Amino acid sequence: NDSATGVGYIMYTFERAQSRFGADANNAEHFVCVQHDNSVGWQYLGDAFTDTFEVESLDLLVANVNFDTRSVEMLQSTLPSVRVKGMASNYLRGDLDIQIDFFNGTFNAGEF
Repeated sequence: NDSATGVGYIMYTFERAQSRFGADANNAEHFVCVQHDNSVGWQYLGDAFTDTFEVESLDLLVANVNFDTRSVEMLQSTLPSVRVKGMASNYLRGDLDIQIDFFNGTFNAGEF
C-alpha cells in the first residue's frame, strides 16, 4: 500500500499471491507486504487497499519493513523460527533482493 506507515513485513506465501490476495499479475508470485494490527489481525497491503487474512501454516515472514524510513532488513536466521503474532519468521539464506520504490522495472514511490 503506497500510503502504509509504521512497521510491516515481507511475507512468503506458498499459494500464489495473485490467487490468494488478488495481487496484480506483475507483482511477485510468492512475496507480499503485510502488517499486523492488534484490533483486526494480519493485513495484506495491496497497492491501494488493505485486506485482513488468516495465517496459513506455510506463511513465513522474511523481512522487516519500516514504511516511514523506507528501509528493509532481512530477518535473522534462527532455528526454530521465532513466531510473530502467530506467524513463523525466518530467513536462513538465499539471494532474495527487496527493492524499495521500484516496480516492474522502473521507479515507483511507495513500492516494496
